[in-house]
Amino acid sequence: MRIGLLKTPFCEGFMHLERRDMLAERLGVPGFSFEEMVRACGMKRTPLGREVDEYLISGPAARTPIPLAARVVADRLGEPDVATGFVLSGYPYTAQCARDLDAVLSKLGARLDRVLRFVVPVEVILQQWPVSVMSDKAGVRSEYRHHQHNADSVFEHYGDRATEIDAVGDEDLIRARALAALGLR
Repeated sequence: MRIGLLKTPFCEGFMHLERRDMLAERLGVPGFSFEEMVRACGMKRTPLGREVDEYLISGPAARTPIPLAARVVADRLGEPDVATGFVLSGYPYTAQCARDLDAVLSKLGARLDRVLRFVVPVEVILQQWPVSVMSDKAGVRSEYRHHQHNADSVFEHYGDRATEIDAVGDEDLIRARALAALGLR
């Protein structure tokens, strides 16, 4: 099974990675993030790796230009360990990324089976994290809206293969919701 996990802004830390790893283990496939792919590619001494490395010197992995991101994804998904599936967090993050991912997988005779979107309302985010650490409330709301717009476009692209997961509550309950969405109780 090939799964993409969409992140909620300001909720990208430990629990999201734990969910990714739990799903990957349950499915018996590798789990990795887009950022991990970019960084690993940048460490390779290939032409693509050198290009990515030069980019990483001037910016964070999360800001990798979409055309370069597509090449990094194609490189990683061409490796043998992902032939039977993967759980990829943080990608696709726009409709263009979704189209690029579809093209890569199509060349491999595969497709993305499911996209899960872990949803935490902005009001919950503002209640749980100190605004002074994150930015001002207006800045948080703006970033959240931008992220939601991109996630909405990915969701529209995948249609019935996309599922929202309520990511508020006890972590065991959130894991159960994700497993149920995949039919893996």
